[in-house]
Amino acid sequence: MVRGIGDDFQQRNPNERVWMKWAVVDARPFLHYLQYLTFRDLGLRNKQLQALHSRGVSIVDGIEQNQVFHPETAGNLLAHCKEIEGWFDDALGIYLDSQAAMPRNNAVNLHIRRLTNVL
Repeated sequence: MVRGIGDDFQQRNPNERVWMKWAVVDARPFLHYLQYLTFRDLGLRNKQLQALHSRGVSIVDGIEQNQVFHPETAGNLLAHCKEIEGWFDDALGIYLDSQAAMPRNNAVNLHIRRLTNVL
């Protein structure tokens, strides 16, 4: 997974060079993301939307704000679901929030590039 672009690589300290090889996400956001993808593949549309709604509500209502250590990655997962749904404006807004929170070393930079080529 590529997490940075351009200057991101040069600005990493030696410790970041090691751990930035992996993507890190909290369990609950990842669970909802996997549920969304699984229910989509199984054709269970109501459960798919329920997983998406659960994920979105937990971010918007701030339920997880004090419990999520990688909110930018959690937001990226939610935005990807919205992108799959075809809600490109919503996805882009969430991606931009993620980028504002963590402008460097964030996979969102590639998501934004891909999405803006679609629009």
